[in-house]
Amino acid sequence: MLLIIARHGQSDLNKNNINSGQRTPANLTDLGLRHAEALAAAMESYDLDAIYSSPLARASMTAEPTAKSKGLSVIIEPRIIEMDFGECDGLFMDDPFLIKHNNLRFSSNDYKMPGGESYAEVIKRAESYYEDLIERKHKCVLHVSHLGFNRGLISILAGTPVGNLKNISSDNGIVYLFDTGSRKMNWIHTQTKEKGAGIVFGTHHNKI
Repeated sequence: MLLIIARHGQSDLNKNNINSGQRTPANLTDLGLRHAEALAAAMESYDLDAIYSSPLARASMTAEPTAKSKGLSVIIEPRIIEMDFGECDGLFMDDPFLIKHNNLRFSSNDYKMPGGESYAEVIKRAESYYEDLIERKHKCVLHVSHLGFNRGLISILAGTPVGNLKNISSDNGIVYLFDTGSRKMNWIHTQTKEKGAGIVFGTHHNKI
């Protein structure tokens, strides 16, 4: 199976530098809508047999143009919703309380955000979801979710500790392609058309 891992397009909370998890409503900006259309264009050459999306609007809105172009329905999957940031949801990214707990959540998978989830809980969701994808015998799946959840999923696929993924690129155009047979991870950028192997850290020009 080829598992194609995308993040939603830019949301209004992303644009305003606000931490967005499960609790604070967010919608795609005009740029986010363009991200969604670029994803659909990038998927033209892939023979998708399923599209899974987080139940949050910013993810399902990103998946819709691809679904329309492929004649597929978006399957809403509750297990791939963003990490629950609890009391840190909706705070500005430079808020000292958020900075403190963001650092702590990457120090241990068992650290639970105040009133929210730990990465161990996110990874448990990701493992259950991934196992079901394998059992369903899909050949090519598009998955549209969130940066926090995708870190957990990529962690189990690539065998990379979540703490090492703290600086994974947050660029909405980065899409990962994981081949379950070869266990190889590659990436493409839906806007710039760049591509490469492995995981992208920092900006998309700073990759390994």
